[in-house]
Amino acid sequence: MKKYWLIKDGKNQLIAIAENTIYVGSVEKYDESKLLRDLDAGIIPDNIFNILFSRIRSVENSQGKNIIVIHYGDDLSEELIINDIEIKKEIFSQLRISLSKFDYIEKTPSKFEHARPQILAIIILTGLYLWVLYFANELSKGYEYTVVGGRHGLISLILGIAHFGFLKVTIGYVSLIFVVSYSLGKRLESRTVTEYLRRKKN
Repeated sequence: MKKYWLIKDGKNQLIAIAENTIYVGSVEKYDESKLLRDLDAGIIPDNIFNILFSRIRSVENSQGKNIIVIHYGDDLSEELIINDIEIKKEIFSQLRISLSKFDYIEKTPSKFEHARPQILAIIILTGLYLWVLYFANELSKGYEYTVVGGRHGLISLILGIAHFGFLKVTIGYVSLIFVVSYSLGKRLESRTVTEYLRRKKN
């Protein structure tokens, strides 16, 4: 066993780094004394979630937050919730040593990089709103539209919403934008210096 941490609170009660793998999970059902003996002997409990180093794309460690985010696979991520700042530092330091071939970067992420989902949501919602608005305006002039084909998809949804009329569509859009904008503001407030471990590009 290279290194392990037992954390009393949160879902990540066990975090272990060994044999080119990081293990994360709950160990409530295990006897603590036996668990410690097994861990000291290099034995990982059964059914503990694990991520092979070979699958890791990047690791993020934001200062002032209790989360280390591991991005792995094609588009997956695992959040390690660690309320003890010193333990969090230890775990990231061990990951940095274990992933020594990864590039280490320390920076404050750009606003777009940090709040990409919220910004994209606003762009998409605005695009859909303008599309719906066009059809709502056309319908108000007396034009009728029929979707032809077996798969109606998005255009049917757009036409269906357009039938609610300009006022209701606008109220719905403004309400959604308010919620997303509030989330965007909170997200930007949390922007802080972040340490990154990134797999080197071949």
